[in-house]
Amino acid sequence: MSAAQIQPRLIRPVQDPLGLFIRVARGDSQCVQNFLEIKGAHFHGVVIDPTRTTLDKDVRDVAAKRKLDIVLDPKTQESAFNGSFTVKLGKLPWGAGRRHVIEDFEGAAGKRRASAIAEFVKENGFTKVLTPSHLVKEHDDDWLEIDLEMANRLREALDRGGASDVPIGYSLAVPYSVLRDPEEFALITERIEKTIADEIWLKVENFGSDASPTGARNYIEAMRLLHGLDMPLIADHVGGLVGLSLVAFGGVGGLSHGITPRERFTAAHWAERSEEAPQFGPHHRVYLPDLDLHAKVADARSFFEQTPALRARIGCRDSECCARGVHDMLEQPGHHFLNQRVKQFSRLGEIPKRLRASVFLDEFVRTASDQAMTVSNMRIADEAFSQRTKKQRLRLDALRKTLRTFSERKPADTFSALPQTRIVRESNRGVSLEDRRPVL
Repeated sequence: MSAAQIQPRLIRPVQDPLGLFIRVARGDSQCVQNFLEIKGAHFHGVVIDPTRTTLDKDVRDVAAKRKLDIVLDPKTQESAFNGSFTVKLGKLPWGAGRRHVIEDFEGAAGKRRASAIAEFVKENGFTKVLTPSHLVKEHDDDWLEIDLEMANRLREALDRGGASDVPIGYSLAVPYSVLRDPEEFALITERIEKTIADEIWLKVENFGSDASPTGARNYIEAMRLLHGLDMPLIADHVGGLVGLSLVAFGGVGGLSHGITPRERFTAAHWAERSEEAPQFGPHHRVYLPDLDLHAKVADARSFFEQTPALRARIGCRDSECCARGVHDMLEQPGHHFLNQRVKQFSRLGEIPKRLRASVFLDEFVRTASDQAMTVSNMRIADEAFSQRTKKQRLRLDALRKTLRTFSERKPADTFSALPQTRIVRESNRGVSLEDRRPVL
């Protein structure tokens, strides 16, 4: 080929990937491991329960092989309540053999626990860690002062132990009422800005994939107030179209949730005293992305058999996900869920951020809303599922209208910073984390 025939080719810039972290719980290990082995690294990382560190070693190994972040959640929030404290939590290196109290994190005791977490991170190959924090109900909550100090102590302990390249995510858990109070929320987050943390992972009580359209809009508005912090914001325990809306509208830079469960955060059961008993994790549910619904496997199998038309309408038709259609969808619901969530994130990531909200409404919400309308008008033998689809139709219609109006009246002019992938972060090791931290 002559030089005259060579034509310049325009190269489309690659969008930075949106953050997606998968929380690995009991019953998830094999599913996540298989997905990573077969599909590769299509999300940012896995979040590990410290009481399952040994049991989840194979997951951590394959995540390390794929250069994903392996995130430690120290579970100190659960450790401070009678209803969620367990013997296993009490036996952790930073545990107390009983539920935690404030004194366990004060002074020398707090320094010892920060050092114990840092050592655990280093010994087990974690590449990111969430702060040992607690549910904060107001800006002058006694726990907040302790949590801020512990974040700094953890950073110091990591640096001292040779893990200065391990980022810290500040885990902030608050009631929804705090999120809805701009002044109260600002008083809390302004103090977090002064800590040595690299990201904010936000858990809002009673908020998640089933949140109301108004709740989703309020969450996005609250997050826009934090964009000046120039820290990646991760919506923790949020999934579904609600979670995707937070990302699409630029409110947050990523999501963290489990595989069908743990897409909603609630702390109500933490305060309840419960008898110590074997902890059985919830089974995977079947994800119906066309409706943004989950169903128990047995229920899904039943209504697919009773109403065959549903198989063609909402059964998985993605051969790259479920080669044998509904059969694989029901046999491997966790694998199906991960495939579909990764596909959703990949699509959103392809869209320029200023167009993302409108494309999300057209391609994601309107499609689900239209599908819900069609399914709700079908004759479905399973009356319970029929009623669920009717309620979901109303909810999706409201989500579509609420977010459309919001996007027109208050289009985004700021966007959350995105969390760096481990590969990018390690390729920039010459740039110290210190350069990105606020000056104290």
